Amino acid sequence: MFAHDITFQQDLKILDKIPKHLAVLFWGEINEKRLKEAAQLCCWSWCSGIKMLSIYNVEDDLKNNAQLLQSYIDTFSRHFFIHEKFIPIIRVTALCASKKPIYSNNEDSNLPDMQVNLISYADGRPWIAEVTKNLAEDVIQGKITSDELNIEELDRRISVPHFSEPQLLILFSPKIELEGFPPWHIHLTEIFHVPGNSEFHYSIFVKALRKYSKCDQRFGR
Repeated sequence: MFAHDITFQQDLKILDKIPKHLAVLFWGEINEKRLKEAAQLCCWSWCSGIKMLSIYNVEDDLKNNAQLLQSYIDTFSRHFFIHEKFIPIIRVTALCASKKPIYSNNEDSNLPDMQVNLISYADGRPWIAEVTKNLAEDVIQGKITSDELNIEELDRRISVPHFSEPQLLILFSPKIELEGFPPWHIHLTEIFHVPGNSEFHYSIFVKALRKYSKCDQRFGR
């Protein structure tokens, strides 16, 4: 498999940097083939040094298939890392309305070797609106003062534990359109656009990593 494939190792050697957190807008309909592609992506990501992968689907269809995706990842991992010293724990989590991760296998006591976040439209603007409403109600009820009503407090409330900002986003769409991806998480994210594609090939993954490796992020400097 790719973990011991010469081409894979050569692809990694030419990269100057690797994103710690990769995000992907899901490609096509949720079906068995797409879920297996997602499981392969998880294995490629771990082998590349990526520690967190977030997969966005507008509806909750992907979240509803979290356990099936986890089973595919477990199956692929046993074959993918067969010659490794250990098989990494790649754990699927789905965000819920409370913004607390729900683990697909109910093993939430320890952090995994790589976390796979399943997110949807509900985790974006609708969540910001809900948090803003609750914040205003807390001021009216005297739970916090008006002086505490600021950007820092809003940011604290919308933040998700163990969910950092992705450095790279792979976007599958006819045009560059984020389709409601949580906006506060990608203000410094590099975007790799794949127009008109319905499958996730290894070549797409490598091209995206190459683009990120070459980008110069000055962060306003």
